Amino acid sequence: METFLYHPIAVHFPVVLLLGATFLLILLVAGRPVATLTSWVLGLGTFGAWVALYTGGLAEDHAEDVWHIPESLIEAHEQGAQITLALFISAFLVLTLGRRFQKRALYVLTLTIALAGSAALIYTSDLGGGIVYKNAIPAGSNTTARPVGGKDR
Repeated sequence: METFLYHPIAVHFPVVLLLGATFLLILLVAGRPVATLTSWVLGLGTFGAWVALYTGGLAEDHAEDVWHIPESLIEAHEQGAQITLALFISAFLVLTLGRRFQKRALYVLTLTIALAGSAALIYTSDLGGGIVYKNAIPAGSNTTARPVGGKDR
C-alpha cells in the first residue's frame, strides 16, 4: 500500500476516541464512576493522534506533488494536529499523574484541557477535510469510479 494512504486510515479512530474521552470526562465531572474507562480511551486516542500525525507526514509529499495542495494549507493542518496532540497529551498526563490531587478539581482541569483539545481537533479535522474535498478531488468528479490509489484500471 502506498504510504500516503495510511493517514486516512489512521486518522479516524483517534477522532472518535478523543471526542469520546471528552464526553467521558463530562460524566466524570458529573460524578459517574468511569475513571478507568476514561483513562484508557484518552490514552488510546492520544496514541492514535500521534500515529495520525506521523502518517500525515508520510502523506505530505503526495499532497504537495500529486494533488498540488498549497504548502500553507498542509502546514496549517499539521500545526493544528500538533496543538491537538499537545493538548490531549497534557490532558492524559494530568489525569493519570495527578491522582494525589482532589478528584473533582483533577477532573475539571482535565475536562478543560480536553475541551480545548476537542476544539482544536474539530478545527484540524475541518482543515484536513478541506485539503481532500476542496483541493485534492476535482469538483463534480465521481470519486467512487476509481480504485484506491486513484489509478484507473
